[in-house]
Amino acid sequence: MEPTSESGYEWEWYDSIIRKAEASGLIVIPTIWSISTWATEQSSKSKPSSLPKEEYKNRYYDFIKAFVERYDNDGYMDMENLKYAHNYIVIEDEAQNTGDSLITLSCDRSDFICAAEKYGEMLELAYNAAHEANPDSIVVSFSFNPSDYFDNYVNVLPPETESKIIFLNKVFTDYWNYFDVIAIQANYDYTGIPNWIRYVNTTFNIPKDPSMRKPIICADTATMPMLLTHQFYEERFTNNYPYLSDREIMDILYSGDIPSNSEYDKIKLWWEAEKARLSVKKAIVSANSGATQVSFQFFWTPDNAANSPWSYSGMISSGNKKDGPEGTPRAVIYALTQLIEQIEDFSKVENLNPIPLNTDPYEWLWLFKANDTLIVWNESGSIEDFTQFLQAENVEVTQSITELDESLQPIFPLPIAVPTNQVPTGNTPVFIKSIKQ
Repeated sequence: MEPTSESGYEWEWYDSIIRKAEASGLIVIPTIWSISTWATEQSSKSKPSSLPKEEYKNRYYDFIKAFVERYDNDGYMDMENLKYAHNYIVIEDEAQNTGDSLITLSCDRSDFICAAEKYGEMLELAYNAAHEANPDSIVVSFSFNPSDYFDNYVNVLPPETESKIIFLNKVFTDYWNYFDVIAIQANYDYTGIPNWIRYVNTTFNIPKDPSMRKPIICADTATMPMLLTHQFYEERFTNNYPYLSDREIMDILYSGDIPSNSEYDKIKLWWEAEKARLSVKKAIVSANSGATQVSFQFFWTPDNAANSPWSYSGMISSGNKKDGPEGTPRAVIYALTQLIEQIEDFSKVENLNPIPLNTDPYEWLWLFKANDTLIVWNESGSIEDFTQFLQAENVEVTQSITELDESLQPIFPLPIAVPTNQVPTGNTPVFIKSIKQ
């Protein structure tokens, strides 16, 4: 961004990312890292971050101001032809992790209090700069990644996370006034989101007075199945393809559409459909659990994640011929758009069938209501009776979008009319509405 102390800001690459996102109607929530070959305590071109040198703290402040000003769409010093206000910024994602953060370079590896103070110093600088540039800017705290600890529907973190909780609680206690929203990650499965948000609200040093609390957003929310790291997906996909391991699936997706890759088409179809299903589930569960916003990653497949689940997480095409030209929306974009349309102007998402602790979430009927619409799925598949929730003899059932046609346009599942006491459910979310007589 600023290669030397005399170079000024180089916006071209960042502008191109914003334009790609806006072309698909997306808002970007960027993460800002303090990484420099000249301005930080540690000279580096990659993580971990380190604090700006004392003599350059004003330059860090000015950079945050310039960044916010360029993408806030307020008519002053904006990027040319900017469409939307990109008002959110994340300061040092996963700052509590030893490999990413200030703790590696600025503090003893075991001193998470010191690391939290270093992070807080940077957070205060960034917050003041962002709000000077635009009072409507929204500074997001670092996000804590719980991995898949909560996905089997437990409500505790393991002992090895204790040091990270010390870091987080120190930031929440001493630097509460220097961020606008709390970010938590939801980048494994949807099943862990309710207990993860409940845990944050009840365990961390967050003010008990509701008027003092800050919104929680689900950040870094992965669109794709976490193959290689999540047992549920391994078991579920292995049932369909018993002759393929998770690594072989990754290798097939990575090698692409080549003559020797006979499995590519059907695996790619499953992968993109699962991204669409999973993203809708995460959005609904997050909204019901108290999150005010969900930020999905990545809208654009990252360049540095070859042959891993992150390599195939993009919401729009990066140019693979099976995905169409660069910038072509994938099924997940249409699925989330359909979700918004189905529950337009909803005020809350109500859980009509709360899952008890120590219950297998993959055998559970996930049942939610927004406005007059039920949103339902069941990983095992079942026929359900919804007469206690919808006072109608028959209902209209519409599946979530999961596929594109040959011209890369969404395939809109046709609604079906069924008796209210005989509604088919499966692993694809469905929207259920009463049919008025």
